[in-house]
Amino acid sequence: MNLRQVKLVYCKELKDILRDRRTLRLMILVPVVLYPLMSIGISSLMMSMIKKQEGKAAPILVLGASSELRAALESSERKIELVPMDVFIATVEALDPEEYPARIHLDAWRADPYSGLSDSVQTRFYYACVKGRAADCILEIPPNLIGSAEDPDSLHARIFYDEQEFRSDAAESKVRAVLRDWRDTLSMTMLREAGMDDGAARRAFKPFWISNRDVAPAEKKTGFMLAMMLPYMIILMVMLGAMYPAIELTAGEKERGTLETILASPAGRTEITLGKFLCVFTAAIATVILGSFSMTFTSSLGMFQFGNEGSADVGTFNLAVNPSSLIVVVLLMLPTGALLSALLLSISVMARSFKEAQGYITPLMFLVIIPSMIAFMPGIELTAGLAWVPVANIALGVKAAMLTAKGEAFPWAVLGMVFLSTMIYASFALFLVRQMFNKESVLFRT
Repeated sequence: MNLRQVKLVYCKELKDILRDRRTLRLMILVPVVLYPLMSIGISSLMMSMIKKQEGKAAPILVLGASSELRAALESSERKIELVPMDVFIATVEALDPEEYPARIHLDAWRADPYSGLSDSVQTRFYYACVKGRAADCILEIPPNLIGSAEDPDSLHARIFYDEQEFRSDAAESKVRAVLRDWRDTLSMTMLREAGMDDGAARRAFKPFWISNRDVAPAEKKTGFMLAMMLPYMIILMVMLGAMYPAIELTAGEKERGTLETILASPAGRTEITLGKFLCVFTAAIATVILGSFSMTFTSSLGMFQFGNEGSADVGTFNLAVNPSSLIVVVLLMLPTGALLSALLLSISVMARSFKEAQGYITPLMFLVIIPSMIAFMPGIELTAGLAWVPVANIALGVKAAMLTAKGEAFPWAVLGMVFLSTMIYASFALFLVRQMFNKESVLFRT
């Protein structure tokens, strides 16, 4: 093998790739520009939506509440608006019965809001009411809630809401907070009526406080945040960074009729294969490094924005990452880039056109993305067995590295197995590419 020929092929292909706008967009524009803009934009939009919803008065239907509880709800700083019963009923009657099937159960509910409907029908009825905006949630207070001799565990103030509906979920949080404060006030009143003074009542109500302290180092806290998304994003960015160069240097050249030119050069098939592989590998690594730094910065910014919103610690969030963890992650990027670059080349070289290569690569993306999502699953850790599972081992290896704080020992043995196994798979995939470049039936497929 002539390394000088490999270098010439590599430099030639790299120049061609850098002239291709599609590749540059994926290598630079997406990870460096679009990802931060999307992350910051989405974070800002979410915060503005939350603030907007908190500032709006949530319409609540209350059944059976005492005047004290109603006053507590209406005067709450959390902005709650009590919906009159006649307004609620009129709104339900005006709903389209096919889209919001609530009106058909309205008469039975009006006759007895507590037991006029079975549990399943009541659930569907209130869901249609919330969906039709008759109320954001419904608070049901049983008549015997206060002063009852029943077992306290059987007494429930029930809130009906739609957790998947943002406005309804926000309304439930407001009502629950007011109910909790009102229950605490009621408990203090009952203790005073039992003959306790204020000090004794407070001690009986809260005999002690519970405080907690997170003892995890700062770099482990940051590492946990990054360990959830970084493994998946690394694998995805390697795929995106290598995909277009791999297609362009194989199927693209076939389509343009320029593949014969490089095959007629003094470089042998091995040198051509290695030159193209190294070019695709370079694009993949450049993309993943740029994207990882961009993602780390924007994720930390999002953590600062959400974690400190409204707290006394605004401005105290520090990005702390174990430098050794970053080195391990970079080392794991190398076999990942080699494996996916070789796989993409082996698939693309079989295609006759750019479009056909894209169709071949689509199933591979699913096969790669699904095991990379193992990092999202709690409780799954990197083991010697999982170290030999392609793609999943990289995701778990990156996760394990990011969760290792400064001063802690890295699981070098199992991380070494991840590196070794992935390099073995990459070498086999590169061998397949080399074999395909030797077959005229593959290179000149029409």
